[in-house]
Amino acid sequence: MRSANFLPIALIALRFTTAASAAQSNPLLTQVNNGIRTITATGFEENKGQVRTTSGEPATFVRYWLTQGNTSIFLLGNGIAYQFNRIHYPVGYEELIQDRTPDPASRQELDALRAQVRRETYRM
Repeated sequence: MRSANFLPIALIALRFTTAASAAQSNPLLTQVNNGIRTITATGFEENKGQVRTTSGEPATFVRYWLTQGNTSIFLLGNGIAYQFNRIHYPVGYEELIQDRTPDPASRQELDALRAQVRRETYRM
């Protein structure tokens, strides 16, 4: 019976040792862990109130999250949630946004186009 319990305990100990070694060998992870944010070796960030629900309340059910590009992954207490975003820009928006010093007419046109920007969000 004792030898059957040894393997899970050894794997848990190995996991904690590996995470500690990764943080020590990577100065960025060490600096971040000693600072404001906690980021795991996988790139997930601990949710300390940054993730919000659609009503603006803190999403306390989200433990860790990762965003890359238009995709977000949320690790929950009882599962995983995915969010995919797609932004639709109106015709002419990208050209106007690249202008570093727009004239007043271009600024008004840009403001009108900004109101037409549409975001699609899909969650699973």
